[in-house]
Amino acid sequence: MSEESLTEPKHSRPPPPSPLRARLRAGVAALAELAEAATALCPGGGLPPWLRPVLAKLGPDALRVVTVRRGDRVVGLWLLELQRIGPLRVACRVGCGLLPYDGLRLDPHEDPIPIVQAAWQAVVEARFADLIRLEALPEGDPLLALPELAAALRPADRASVVDLAPYPTAAAYLASRSKNRRRSLRRRRDQMADFGTVEVCVLTDPAARRQAMADALDLKARWLVAEGRLGLSLSEGRLQSTLLALAEDPATIDTVPILCLRLNGRLAAVEVGLVEGGACLSYLGAYEPDFARLGVGAALTLETIGWCIERGLRSYDLLPPATDFKSDWADRHPTVLRGLVPLSRRGRLAAPLMTNGYTAAKHRFEALSPPTKDALRTLVTRLRR
Repeated sequence: MSEESLTEPKHSRPPPPSPLRARLRAGVAALAELAEAATALCPGGGLPPWLRPVLAKLGPDALRVVTVRRGDRVVGLWLLELQRIGPLRVACRVGCGLLPYDGLRLDPHEDPIPIVQAAWQAVVEARFADLIRLEALPEGDPLLALPELAAALRPADRASVVDLAPYPTAAAYLASRSKNRRRSLRRRRDQMADFGTVEVCVLTDPAARRQAMADALDLKARWLVAEGRLGLSLSEGRLQSTLLALAEDPATIDTVPILCLRLNGRLAAVEVGLVEGGACLSYLGAYEPDFARLGVGAALTLETIGWCIERGLRSYDLLPPATDFKSDWADRHPTVLRGLVPLSRRGRLAAPLMTNGYTAAKHRFEALSPPTKDALRTLVTRLRR
């Protein structure tokens, strides 16, 4: 061996990655942890503006923040809300009425499985809840790699998602739909033109946005009554006040788009979206029943898809529950799962009772007469305000 080879520096290997560290914080410490973690992890340097009022109304006592770090870098964030149902402590995603899906916020450059495993271990060791309630976990979510969750969750519904990348314009998207869909939209568009002046606008004035949000909530409530549905989320006073505050906040104009369609100056349909991470979530859509035969909801949906394409968003998600109307627009229909995951002996005893009780209560409500449904809906609304 030559003297030169003895003195050659060896190729250095990259140092092994730092181990993952997960912790769960509550109270004031949770708020401080959240501010730091969200700035480091979330796109744009923080939580979406439409989530902040939810946290402000929640208060520190109910908030639990799980962070996962690799060294000094935040790679995972899980926001949970602690609720009490009698003696049970139930954890669920923060702002269930506003956030449509369960799951963690994850660093896209990391392997997600070790991160969710570390976060789950922190939740189990904290012993702060008897159950975790997951109401809408998308299929393929890394949390399903955990055996406890995979065993407890069951398919509950489907979303309807439009993948926008292939379409440079709304017209290009429409050309990809079925002949029947295109013919139906053209016919409805001609009917609206015969009816009178058609105006579609994206609202930016705070007062007009607040009024449109109030109108959308009222129209949706009337539709729920007509369909014989309870609509617990939208009947909650805290959620309604949060949505109205979001609408008139100038910081949410781009992340909470509100589109309106008017016929002869009269409101015919409203669409409220939530934008985050390149996706627009169709949070609340409503239409005036007097204009239903003109297809005002479909017309405004197409306008919203065009708005999303113009802003370079990658998807438009019509959210569960699945309906024929939503399916006609979508390119794919991912399954969402639901279930209760026990974290204590009390939770293991309660989980089957709560699951069966929810299903039985839903079936019983659907079997009630319309006057009884109205009375029960009014009572629930008053109790939740």
